[in-house]
Amino acid sequence: MVKFIMETLSNRSFILQTSSGQCSRLRRLKNGVPQGSVLSAMLFNVYIHDLPDTASRKYGYADDLAIMLSRPMWKAMEEGLNEDMGTLVAYPRQSTAQRRKISRSGIPP
Repeated sequence: MVKFIMETLSNRSFILQTSSGQCSRLRRLKNGVPQGSVLSAMLFNVYIHDLPDTASRKYGYADDLAIMLSRPMWKAMEEGLNEDMGTLVAYPRQSTAQRRKISRSGIPP
């Protein structure tokens, strides 16, 4: 299964074609997953299954994530959403660092 996933995610390329028939040169994809595949949604769900806690509620569907926060005052809502976005943006970097520690020591930090 791991080999199948790795082959699906690696060595992908694309060519753009305009309505007039002109084509771009072959380009390689360096990241991301194939759009529209069942595997893409499944991998996204695996990736976000341990998102950090936030004041906002998180809603995931297919390969999208939305956050929702209710506050009585606009300023408080804006500050809360900005704080939660900062937490979520920092998550992939923290997660990568934790995976490196686990792979070296064999135990979670």
